[in-house]
Amino acid sequence: MPNNLGKLREYFNEHVSPCTMCSRDAVIGSFFSYDKLPPYELANNATVLIIGHSPKVRTNSQSKITVTLDLNRGSALKEYITEMILSPLGIALEVCAATNLVKCETKKEMPEDIRITGGRTFMERAFQHCAKHLENEISLFSPSLVISLSETVAVLLQKRFLPDMKILQMQEIFGTKRRLTVKGNSYIWIPVVHIPKAKVRRYYFPDQLHRLEELHDQIQDLL
Repeated sequence: MPNNLGKLREYFNEHVSPCTMCSRDAVIGSFFSYDKLPPYELANNATVLIIGHSPKVRTNSQSKITVTLDLNRGSALKEYITEMILSPLGIALEVCAATNLVKCETKKEMPEDIRITGGRTFMERAFQHCAKHLENEISLFSPSLVISLSETVAVLLQKRFLPDMKILQMQEIFGTKRRLTVKGNSYIWIPVVHIPKAKVRRYYFPDQLHRLEELHDQIQDLL
């Protein structure tokens, strides 16, 4: 079994936590608090890497999230991930780790609500600075499977790691098995929607659940 315990946390402590690259970006630097969430890690046999959006997420909880994707305690986000994504795939949370695409928390605004000039989204510009960290995390962890949450994450992963291919939107790729190429290595990747609410839930469910159930047998040899 692989021994991945501590690899992401060690990289986070040494390279991500002290990082201030965005502070030199005149367009987006002022939006960040530079607070970062440590990765979620639990077991030394973890083989699945979940990639979230950013430390700033909408949550019903009044208490502050302290670990990526709030996976260290009971929460609506954790329930969605475990019951609506991992369970139909036949994956236990205990074999998962999690990190964020963009590492720094924004001060007040949600990242997706920030508007900047220059033709790029805030998340796209921020990921310019964080991409090397995600590349290093993936290479260090060497996951058997990558699961990403949200359309924004799916699109930015494609732009970074599949630059020669047509960018597919979420409605084209959600709940399907793809591949990402990171530093010359290929990783199986399943993009899914973020915790769905209202219109999003009606559009993507129950299709996403069914698609993930159909992938169950195809990924068991990876776990």
